[in-house]
Order: sequence, then structure tokens, then C-alpha cells
Amino acid sequence: MPRHRFASPAVPLTGVLLAAALSLLSSCSEPDGPADATPGVLPVAAQALTPAAASTLVLWVTAADLKTPYGFNLTVTKGAAYGALPLPMGGSRLLTALLYDADGTETYRGTATTYVEAGLNPTVNLTAKARYGGSPITVKLDITGVALGGSIVVKLPTATLVPGQTVQLTASVYDNNGKLIPGAKVLYSSMDPSRGMADSVGRLSATGSGQITLIATTRYPWLVGLTATVIKVLAWHFNWTDVSAGNGFSCGIRGSDNAMACWGILNGTAYGSKPQLLNDGHTYAQVSAGVGHACGVTTGNQVLCWGDGSSGQLGNGGVGSSSAVPVAIQTSTRFTQVSAGTAHTCAVAIDQHVECWGDNSDGALGTTVGFQSTTATPTPVQPPNGERFLAVSAGEDFTCGVTTTNGLFCWGQNAGGQLGINNNIPNFTHTPMRVVNTTMASLVSTGFGNGALSAPVCEVGNAPSGAFCWGDNSSSELGNGSTHSFEREPFNPVPLPYLPKSISAGMQTVCVTFDGLSFVALPPPPDAFCWGHGTSGEIGNGQMMNQGSPTAVYHSNSFSKISAGFNHVCALNSLGYVSCWGDGKNGELGAGPGVLSSSRPVGVPAP
Repeated sequence: MPRHRFASPAVPLTGVLLAAALSLLSSCSEPDGPADATPGVLPVAAQALTPAAASTLVLWVTAADLKTPYGFNLTVTKGAAYGALPLPMGGSRLLTALLYDADGTETYRGTATTYVEAGLNPTVNLTAKARYGGSPITVKLDITGVALGGSIVVKLPTATLVPGQTVQLTASVYDNNGKLIPGAKVLYSSMDPSRGMADSVGRLSATGSGQITLIATTRYPWLVGLTATVIKVLAWHFNWTDVSAGNGFSCGIRGSDNAMACWGILNGTAYGSKPQLLNDGHTYAQVSAGVGHACGVTTGNQVLCWGDGSSGQLGNGGVGSSSAVPVAIQTSTRFTQVSAGTAHTCAVAIDQHVECWGDNSDGALGTTVGFQSTTATPTPVQPPNGERFLAVSAGEDFTCGVTTTNGLFCWGQNAGGQLGINNNIPNFTHTPMRVVNTTMASLVSTGFGNGALSAPVCEVGNAPSGAFCWGDNSSSELGNGSTHSFEREPFNPVPLPYLPKSISAGMQTVCVTFDGLSFVALPPPPDAFCWGHGTSGEIGNGQMMNQGSPTAVYHSNSFSKISAGFNHVCALNSLGYVSCWGDGKNGELGAGPGVLSSSRPVGVPAP
């Protein structure tokens, strides 16, 4: 049964101005006699309800002109609860009464709407219906109308919590003149007790994942018309060190033991809608999710791949041999980074040369070995002038890499201008080509494509211009105002407020995170933006629509890495939290079976 617990049910959650009476009357029983007289309280006959039926009464008051709800928390004794009900004057006040038994289970609920005038108002009779069978009861409310005033300021040591973590809230109460009231006690009630609660001294404990909404109120006796303060905190499971979004699946590395976990469906293997450990006995440092396969670099710099191997993209020497478990690529070379594309894979070796394997039909492997065919074992890329690489990104039938001299080269399919060489001739090449109009490149990301011979490509340079994108623009994923279906070269920078720390091009969505270096006078939060295709919620702004320019991701906090997949996006923040958003019909969001899609980030619990 649903539960709604409160930190201190023995006292009202507001200041006492004029004492008022509140009583509960059964609609089918006679009262057993008058309640005991209390100074300043009108004695009212009340039905003696047992504590098992009604131990606590909570009253919420909302209205269009009230910025925050008013909350009252009263103890029911012999069917009656006494305390002040000072409400701001005005019309259309919605009163919601909730009664709870001694175990915190909701037993009755009812609503009423009233107009509140100055001073003592006529008694409001509110009918509350039994939640689990039984006769309704009447809640009699004596309300005092007061003027608005006062405020509560609550400070949190952090905006995010880990389930199981406890932090101390600090609250200050001010009167309607803005003067601090020393010693005013603040009480808290949780609207999400399954996720977190605050005790009577303001210790907030997170017990689950998701948003925790707290209501802060005070019982300071001379403060009238004080509005409650709403506090929202995110509590997420953490313990991740990396994450990558693919086609209908995602994979991540658990921080406690560097184990690999995946969720969603990969090449027919259904991991489920929550992360499932691969249990392959390896420890990992980096992961990359492609279209039908995934690869990871172990802490010992070995590369393993799993999933679809029909084009040799697993690198284990077999063309057409798929694997549901990670298999080692056939090479003695050790690597620092790997990138899984559509049907090929590339990796940067410790000595900074690049090796690729898989489909080489359009030259995506950057070598004449197996050109216009497939190669199931790692083969070195043949760069001009012996260039060495810092990073590589395998996309839809093409590859791009950033060199140690901050040059940017691409090779493979070029029908949609994705090589960035200002033309689509040649249509494909196995020779790495320098991308035009780029200087001091530091990051690059290649997209998967949309069943066509094009995909978005984006790079980040060490300059105020930030990021450039080119290639496919069918969903405005270039983010620079271009109205063309594709662009053959970087020509206009993406208007970003900061220099990106991470950039990821998915199928038709591009996302970035920032490192806090400001080049435009905008406030730091949020620190993640997406643009392009968004009808599955990939933008992460709470809407299901495309965005032609960078759009802030809802509640993005300290995201250090972001990964755009086919129709979903996942991100890792600096505290180890992973969140995903977009299409989740295969379970690729990792938030459980009830989350089929989300246009806002949802937390991914570590297994």
C-alpha cells in the first residue's frame, strides 16, 4: 500500500497565529462527546477514530497565486487534531486532506475549494473517502486568513545524492521584512519518501534513485503567512567509470571492480532493461558501443569485442562469427582506446598508431589490405607522413582520427561529404585525407548514418570557435544553421557557450558536455547540450521534437562524458552517475522495465 511518512507528525508545519479546531466526524456514526477544551481552541464534538485508522492528518493548500504549497502536519487524538490553519487570503484555495494510520499508510483522502478572507473563516466541511474500503468521514477545518510574508532559505551541500548517503540541510527563516529570525525551527516533509526523507534536525537521507521533493515549513509562533519552500534533490545510483550508447543497447563499466555491464538488446542478446554484468572475468578501462557490436579496452590494454561479427568487426580472425561474450582480437598489440562503428572497428595503440578491422568495402580501414573486402584481424592504418594519433572514431563506413599534431584526418565513404574535404570526389578512399578548415583539433566523433551513405561528423578544436560539424544534415544535426541536406566541409561553427569537453555524433543527434571554460557570457549550468533528431526524446530537454541548434539537457550536472547512440543518449558525470534518455523500447535506457522512453535523463543503477 502507498506510504507517505513525515519527519515530525506531532507538530503542525506552520506558525501558530490563532488556534483553530479541526475534527473528524464519521458520516455514519454519532460523535461520542465533546473534545477536551484547550486554551484558545474551540471545543468540537468528534468521532473517536482509532489510531489504526487515523493517526496523522496532513493538509496541503495550493492555488494559482501561491508560489509554493502550504503544508500542515497534525496529530489526531480521539478523532480530533488541534493547531492553527493560517492561510493567505484569496480565492480558489484547493484544500487536500490526507489521513495516515500509525504505520504511515494513507487511509483517507479528500479535497475542497474555498475562498479565504481575513480573520477567522466559516468552518469548511471536507469529505474524505476511505482509500481501502469503509465509510467516508468529514474533516471540519477552521481557517484563519492572513497576509503573505516571510521566507525560508534552505542550503544543500550538494545537488545530487547517492542512495544511502545522508547530508545536513541548513535552513534560515526570515520575516516579511527580510529580517533573519534566530532560532526559528524548520521542519521537512517528503513528497517522495521512497527516495529520501529528512528528519527533525534536517538530516536528509537518500534511499532510492530519482528526484526527491521536500517541503520546508516552520512553526515560529509570530510569523504569519509564511510560504513553504520546495527543495528538489536528485539521488542516483553511481559507481560507473564509462558508458557508451549503441543501436538499441548501451554498455558501461562498473567502478567498484571495472566489470563490464550492458543493457538493451545487442545482436539478438537481450540483456534486459537494467544493467547486466557480462561476467567475462576481465577488468575494463574503456568501452565503445557500435551498431551491432561493442568493444572494450581492458586495464591491461587488451581489446575485446562481442556481438555481430558478420563483417569481421570482432577482430578475432573469423568473418561471420558472432559472439555473445567478449573475445580477444588477434594481435599482440596493446591499445589505449577503441571505437566500434557500423561494421568495422578501429583502435589507437600505445605507440599511437591506429589499427582497424572489419568491413573495408569503402576503405574505412585506411589500408589497401582487404580493400573493398573484409579483414577479420587488426591491420595498421596507412597515414600520410607517418602521422601518429591521439584518438580515433569509427562511424558509418568511414573513420576519422586526431593526430598528435592536432591534425584531423578522415578516410572511407565520402558520398555525403563526411570526409570533410570540400567535395564528394572520390566517393570513397582508403587513404586518410586531411579535413579542410580545421586547426588544432582535439576531439572527433563520427555518426552511424541513417541507412544512407552519409552521417554527421563533429570535431572540437582548442579555440574559441569550439566545434564544427559536417556531413549529414537531414535532421539539422550539424547545429550551425545550415539548410542543406549535407555539408562537405566544416564551414560554420556550432554556437556553443563553452569549449566542449566531450562530443558525440549519433545517428542523427549530436551532443556535447563542457569543461567550464567560458567563451560566451552564459551561466555555467546546465553543462550538456544536444541538437538534431529529437522525436524519440534524444535531445533530453523534456520534448519530443528536433532541434536545429544546441539545446540544454534537463538537469545535466557535471557531465564529463556523453555518448549519442541511434535513438538514445547516455552520459556519465564526474561523480560516477550514469543517466540515459531517448528511445527505450529495447531497454537501452537501463532504468527498468517501466521506462520505454524518456525525454529527460533517467538514472541507471549500477548492478
